[in-house]
Amino acid sequence: MATKNYNIRFRNGKADEDRAWEHLHSEEVRHSFRSQNGFVIAAINDFYDRHLCILKDPYLESREKEDAFADRIVRQVEEKFLDNLPKIIGQLMERRRAAGRDGINAGSDRVTASGETADVIRDIRASINAATVAEKNSGTERAYREAEQRRHDLERERTIESRSIRRKNRGMER
Repeated sequence: MATKNYNIRFRNGKADEDRAWEHLHSEEVRHSFRSQNGFVIAAINDFYDRHLCILKDPYLESREKEDAFADRIVRQVEEKFLDNLPKIIGQLMERRRAAGRDGINAGSDRVTASGETADVIRDIRASINAATVAEKNSGTERAYREAEQRRHDLERERTIESRSIRRKNRGMER
């Protein structure tokens, strides 16, 4: 198997080149790749594949950023919801008691798990279902926007193609 050789020059004092040099000689590269050559090959291939994807789909980066942003929001809301879940359940139970549907046994301070707990669970499930529907709707809206953008891009390509065909035909007539 023939070996191809290509030298890379890193100039001292240039921030990007110094940073690349540090990455190439980092502990992470030593542990994650068989060699520095393997790291450079993987980096070039990954960068070029990404470059081609962006050329084919110019809105890829913005969609990825939107998705990451939405995922962060959903994750934070879930964390806050789970952190506050005991408090929410307590508030729901207090509301039920105040409404006269407390399920408290006569002569006891214990709450039975019959109707009240089922109502709380039903309310929580309804909240989760509503959040799921809202998330699906946001995905549907995003898909609609993407489809509209693709339709617009196709129309623009057709217009450019028809113009070039007309120009070509005009050139043949002369």
